[in-house]
Amino acid sequence: GANTIKDSTADTAGTNGAGYKTLNVNSSTADSTLVALDFDDVETLNVSGDAKLTITGNNSLVAVKDIVVTNTAGFDLGTAPIVKTVNFTGGAGDDSVVLSTGFEKAITMGAGNDKVTYNGPASILTGKLGSVNAGDGEDTIVMLATDAATASGNSVFNSSFSGFEVLSLNTVTTNIIDLDGINGVDKVKTAVATALTLNN
Repeated sequence: GANTIKDSTADTAGTNGAGYKTLNVNSSTADSTLVALDFDDVETLNVSGDAKLTITGNNSLVAVKDIVVTNTAGFDLGTAPIVKTVNFTGGAGDDSVVLSTGFEKAITMGAGNDKVTYNGPASILTGKLGSVNAGDGEDTIVMLATDAATASGNSVFNSSFSGFEVLSLNTVTTNIIDLDGINGVDKVKTAVATALTLNN
């Protein structure tokens, strides 16, 4: 049989999944897409299965502390940053996550060609952040070009982020980026390379 999650994204009263502390989502047989996971009391989210699960919108997981992915095909957590106090453990597939400014916990992406979007600004890279371990595979860090330029001259980035091979840039203007300061990535992706200088 099929398991169905009935999700009410219009509920603003904070009653979605009230009282439930753990949410287990199994995506199997065929890839699945959900608009959002709106469970305001859930503290642990487990994503399992052998078919990719993609979230297309903004989740409401305001109490979540741990997200654990054992899904072997990949999990895309959506467009909104996860709460900065969340531990994220990725699986063997291609996982994708957006980090909030000043994230504090451990982000371990695992195997697969993973993507991490860091919503800076790079000025936050002045103290100890949480850790991001991209793991095996060709992993991509997505940043604004201005933030990447600042981060590339700041040792905090390389002390907090590790294992990335690709830098994907948004909104490129006049920027100078030292790739050694961004994990020594060997590939840069950008839609527009206006006045972009890459060193090392």
